[in-house]
Amino acid sequence: MSHLGSYEMRPPCETVARSFIANLRAEVAKELVTNHSWTQERVAECIGVTQPSVSNYLKSITSGRRSDRECRLLAVNMAEGLASGRMTIVGAVESMCKLCAESRVGGVLCALHKDRFKELKSENCEACRTLFVSNDQLLRERLEVLTELRRAVSILEQSEVFPEVMPEVNVNVVMALREASTVADVAGIPGRVVKVKGKAKAFMEPEFGVSSHMAKILLAAMRHDPETRSAINVRFDVRVEEAMRALGLTYYRIDRSDVPPGLPPDEKTVVAAEKAIEGIRGLPYALVDPGEHGIESVAYVYGHTAVKVAEEVEQIARKVVGREPLLG
Repeated sequence: MSHLGSYEMRPPCETVARSFIANLRAEVAKELVTNHSWTQERVAECIGVTQPSVSNYLKSITSGRRSDRECRLLAVNMAEGLASGRMTIVGAVESMCKLCAESRVGGVLCALHKDRFKELKSENCEACRTLFVSNDQLLRERLEVLTELRRAVSILEQSEVFPEVMPEVNVNVVMALREASTVADVAGIPGRVVKVKGKAKAFMEPEFGVSSHMAKILLAAMRHDPETRSAINVRFDVRVEEAMRALGLTYYRIDRSDVPPGLPPDEKTVVAAEKAIEGIRGLPYALVDPGEHGIESVAYVYGHTAVKVAEEVEQIARKVVGREPLLG
């Protein structure tokens, strides 16, 4: 076994936190106080530190290294943007992350990290290049999935009729990466979409790996049809069934009686869904779980995207309440 040097468990993030972020905060604080007449208290609230920390920033002296000069340039632009209102806090974070990423791929932060831990230089470390360049497509896809889920949730929250088909267990809408194989590859809504004063509402942003049950229901479908990358659960009763029939939507009832006894209810549903999908020809529009004693009857609606399934269940809801669906 080779000897691990002092760089073990010393990722570039540590260098970023100790050097880049600290210097940048100090430079932004100085710029806001000196050139934009902000009080130390206001600066502290804006950049998320204490007033004594801001006071210490104002007393610090930069070394003139290239990394400090780049921090200074970014700090001037950030301070001007924050003071004028043209830059939001989100915009400031994006600017920081952009410079950090660029500096870690063959830039000053990369050089600083290798200077501190010589073994990284001797072993030609390219960890950041691999992360930011080789995984660029995966990162973009993850962002696309999260953006798609936000759009889907917006459709559900703005719908006047969707709450009519929300089940008692509440709703989750999930979407998977193209090559999804585990729950961690599927994004959903933490805490689910709930009903508040007659409206659908999500209180948290979408995340990956937060909806085990719905993720497994979706992954079962993806093994049959990889293009099916999203799913949502809605109430299933006579009115929903009539609406689906009127819209010409195919559905298939899963059979829990074939599932081995002793499984938890959620696992029983997943196993029954997998058996149903394997036994039918072509993935239906929805799988219906008729439920059992203490288990609510729901329909799992599938689609290629989260927006698509949100639009489709909104059509079902319109039919349920007697309004014609907006087909297009």
